Amino acid sequence: MISNSNTFLCLGYICSLALCVSCYGYKPPFRGYQYNKPALLPPLQTNSSATAPGMQSDYIEDLIEEQKQQILSNVLGGAAASASTSPEEADLSPFDSDAKAFRVNRCASCSCGVPNANRIVGGTQVRSNKYPWIAQMIRGSFLFCGGTLINDRYVLTAAHCVHDMDMSAVSVRLLQLDRSSTHTGITRAVSFAHAHAGYDPVSLVHDIALLHLDQPVPLVQFMRPVCLPSSRLQQFDYQKAIVAGWGLSYEGGSTSSVLQETIVPIITNAQCRATSYKSMIVDTMLCAGYVQTGGQDACQGDSGGPLIVPDRIFRLAGVVSFGYGCAKPNAPGVYTRVSRYLNWIAANTRDSCYCNK
Repeated sequence: MISNSNTFLCLGYICSLALCVSCYGYKPPFRGYQYNKPALLPPLQTNSSATAPGMQSDYIEDLIEEQKQQILSNVLGGAAASASTSPEEADLSPFDSDAKAFRVNRCASCSCGVPNANRIVGGTQVRSNKYPWIAQMIRGSFLFCGGTLINDRYVLTAAHCVHDMDMSAVSVRLLQLDRSSTHTGITRAVSFAHAHAGYDPVSLVHDIALLHLDQPVPLVQFMRPVCLPSSRLQQFDYQKAIVAGWGLSYEGGSTSSVLQETIVPIITNAQCRATSYKSMIVDTMLCAGYVQTGGQDACQGDSGGPLIVPDRIFRLAGVVSFGYGCAKPNAPGVYTRVSRYLNWIAANTRDSCYCNK
């Protein structure tokens, strides 16, 4: 994670292979956060102080669509709202606009999204992981991606972290604040990885995957999962978000031994399309960062990790996906928009327990 204050680092994926991108064609598949700008997408030549073409109209259309969906859901009921969903979006919409109707097994006595606080026990300060849901993906002692615990059995991560990878030697580690510490936290083997069937390693669309842990994680004491978005309509636009992990402190730097965090503002997709990414940004993606100045961002070693937003509790807004370099102006971090995958997550985590609060 990159920050101007050098206090924060980002979640990412360290890879020994060189990333070569030419007109979106490259070998091997994308394996890390840093996604070099393809030649077919030249830098956007616009006045940075001017409003991006179409930005205001896109934002108004988003607001109108949100109001339409809320009216359909509240007045006509869930069936009418479902009827308004296009076939292409059917596998991405939640079961219901109400988060409490999210059809999963709420069989764990816990509250999701509640951070840990430092406590004094016997006169000694106990430092516990503030965000207990943040996971390390490791092979041996090598950290290569991040992830987020969403229930007692599954960790959500990026599809590019598991694409064409043998998962037999991969494990997930939770509650380890300092990777150099002898305290190893909670470690689970990964029994299998389920990447989204629509994942494209070229366009990075549907860059999301679920890791099935070989044993449940006890959701007691300091251990809690993050909360998912309340509905498909929860956008998080203009909110301050937190990205955290053990990734590079700067492009070409080294990973951190201690979990770091930084704050980045979430921007609209219209604003993100006005940056150097242009049409690469689709509705299932989300962008966050300081467009004009850069300076704070996720980086290699951070892929798959969480972008969380305080909403009384912490909700998972995005999964770290990619960026043109790290913390560069006109290239904010790009994340997979979790709210668009609630139905997919529910359908593929039926053998797990979610918090009942």
